[in-house]
Amino acid sequence: MGLFELSIPLIVLFVMFGLTVGILFGFFGMGGSFFVTPSLLVLGHSAPTAVGTGLAFVFWTSLTATVTHRDLDHIDYRIGLLLIAGMTTGIEIGRRVLLLLVDIGLADIVVSVLYVVLLAAVGVFVIQDGRQPAIENESTVVNQSTVTSYLEQVSIPPMLSFDTGVKISVWIILLIAVVIGSISGFLGVGGGFLMVPALMYGLTMPGAVAVGTDIFQITISSAYGSFVYGQRGSIHFAMLLPLLAGST
Repeated sequence: MGLFELSIPLIVLFVMFGLTVGILFGFFGMGGSFFVTPSLLVLGHSAPTAVGTGLAFVFWTSLTATVTHRDLDHIDYRIGLLLIAGMTTGIEIGRRVLLLLVDIGLADIVVSVLYVVLLAAVGVFVIQDGRQPAIENESTVVNQSTVTSYLEQVSIPPMLSFDTGVKISVWIILLIAVVIGSISGFLGVGGGFLMVPALMYGLTMPGAVAVGTDIFQITISSAYGSFVYGQRGSIHFAMLLPLLAGST
């Protein structure tokens, strides 16, 4: 199956799949690329093509969602710009690592295994946290956590202050973004399933603002990722277009 070839039943399937993913993205700030990339791997495409298509999908869904969250004033642009700087750096690191694995023939298996491990870990964390919710509603802030206490111990200037009284080093925020960006560039995900919890439980941001800020940074960082993978011809447009139609 080429990059521009897809049967009619599969087109319909991906339109409906995109619709479901779009709803989830607007609610949770997660782009659904953790479904797109594995789907392409199962269909027999290479890891770079699966990752590139996933990032391109994330770019468009985040672009449309950013407009909504901007109107709702759910974006912290100060944090968002820092995340963009770290994420784009991390995406380039992840891309280079993936290409190295492609050269030695281990890319597909490593990407598949890492997907399973990451999603299982995040799922366990969310279930455990859900037993003792930290947020009463979307306008309240997250209670200061143990993670936040550890982050505050790193007092390397410059420091950023939050409405909750928490002060976090800019370098810590950049480090978080680079690490998640590396995963994004390697797996073709927007990183929302990691970034949103990091913003909520690490930086004590309100849930709605964490989602909006994450979507904002994903728009820019995934655009960069789509560009660099697109230069290699690693985007499956036949699958991407019906997914985008449904998700929008």
